[in-house]
Amino acid sequence: MPKDSLKKDHQVSVIETILTLQDEFKGIILNIIGAFDKDQCFPPFKGIVLETNLKPAIGYIRYSDKKQDGNNSIIIQKRQIENKANQEGYYIILWCMDKAVSATHKDAINRPWMKVLFECASSEIFAGAIFFCEESRVSRQVKDFVRDAHDPLKEDKPTLKFFSTSEPGEWNPSKPHIQAKLLIYRDESAYKKDRTIRYQQSCLYPSDGQKPTRPGSQLPYGYAKDENGEVVIDNTENKADIVYLIHYLSSFGYSNKFIATLLEEGGIPSPKGKTWVASMIDKITQNLFYQGHLTWNVRQSRSNSARNEIDQIDLFQNNHKAIIPLHLAETVKQMKIFKNQYGRNMDTPFTLKNLLECKNCNAPLTSKNFTSGKSKSDIQKYVYRCANCKKFVAAEKVHDFVFKKIFEHLSKNSIVMKKEAVNMLKKWKKILRQKQDNVTKAIQHVKEQERFVVNVTTPEEMELANSIAFTHNRLSEKGSELEELSEKIEKLLNPSELDIIFMNFFDHTSNTLNDLELRSLSLFLIDKVELNLTTMNASIDYRITPFIDLEKWISHITADLAV
Repeated sequence: MPKDSLKKDHQVSVIETILTLQDEFKGIILNIIGAFDKDQCFPPFKGIVLETNLKPAIGYIRYSDKKQDGNNSIIIQKRQIENKANQEGYYIILWCMDKAVSATHKDAINRPWMKVLFECASSEIFAGAIFFCEESRVSRQVKDFVRDAHDPLKEDKPTLKFFSTSEPGEWNPSKPHIQAKLLIYRDESAYKKDRTIRYQQSCLYPSDGQKPTRPGSQLPYGYAKDENGEVVIDNTENKADIVYLIHYLSSFGYSNKFIATLLEEGGIPSPKGKTWVASMIDKITQNLFYQGHLTWNVRQSRSNSARNEIDQIDLFQNNHKAIIPLHLAETVKQMKIFKNQYGRNMDTPFTLKNLLECKNCNAPLTSKNFTSGKSKSDIQKYVYRCANCKKFVAAEKVHDFVFKKIFEHLSKNSIVMKKEAVNMLKKWKKILRQKQDNVTKAIQHVKEQERFVVNVTTPEEMELANSIAFTHNRLSEKGSELEELSEKIEKLLNPSELDIIFMNFFDHTSNTLNDLELRSLSLFLIDKVELNLTTMNASIDYRITPFIDLEKWISHITADLAV
């Protein structure tokens, strides 16, 4: 057979092998990664030299910082790997790229594209090699890549080879100098981590008495730095106004998904130019930075994005100008509590759900849909029903009657209700001041006791010293909590804050609000509605202030202080 014909047959065989492998690889990638860019992963055939001595290989690329997106890191690593592969008689048929993935915080096998590499290299029909740049690309923990990827693959496929662009010939992790390099990269990462932590601490807890500054990280949407490096509100493209709108809508009970859809349909750019989604809204409404507070260590860990409890967060209050005033932040917080208590769907036809009580039985009224499944009418039969006497009444009838009574009361008594709310806030302030004085006296008493346990020698003295220290710490924490609550109440007593609060609650009629807004308003203003199901008379107990959670917290913290 002619040589040209043999060469052509070989090339066809090579292409068929590549296509078969890549088809299998696509299934593996879809299963692990999901949708992906095929052009980035699979090199075109025109870039492959189809020679008899070249074998297929997988190239692995990684960089750790999102700031490297768009720079030359991938191009440089690719070029080095391609050159090395060509020298060793291989060609790359698959690129596995872990972008902005830390090798310090993530074990090798837990990186998404390293998982792809492992599964693809395990394929029965793959008989090639794995290429990467120097050792820090695959590991900064010394043993993870060797233990979880290299050794299992070599045990299963002894002919499989590994190559590093920084090593001549085949890469062998058992060589002393390679082990030394892995240790050096680990220590380098530990040094960088320590240096970063020290820098963050110097920003958050400056030794020169200056106010804390946010370590070099991106500011939240709606903020920027001026020419002096100071944090200022950024309202370019109405960013700060959008943050306020998000909180305002959230305070009325609108869901994160609804707000995200509204912004997306309105053509409003998101913080990172992507599609608005519910998680973005949730992140914005939970971010204390918008209330003027600097926060750090908010997430539980790099791998767990759940928020820490407030007492575990580094919190620096009143650090910069707030976009969200206290009254709005408190109503958003209270609305989240309502949703956890009564259900997340506020857009319900039962706008007075959880607030109605049968006057004759002192039993709660439950909400029921009495519409027959066979009914051809679009009209729904919603009722409130007493769980005890079984009497029921149409929900629409209750709403018309009760809301008419509510809005008549608001229009006639808004000044009186505002005065009562102010008096209640002042009462809370007085109670907190008294408790603060008691705590201060108690701390002074504990300090006097500390003088007697300077030289601790016996177990009894040690137990006493520990008890005194515990009491001192507990009282100091309570003192800080009391101070924080006092500052909140002081801000709420600000006339401008009060005017906005009561304007939001009183400057409405039932005709201007939809069901969701009526339900939200009811939960904030009403404690209970006693309804006579026979005469349709109603007795409404109004809340003195809309700050229900604040009232509960004051009751809790003052009752907890046995001083």
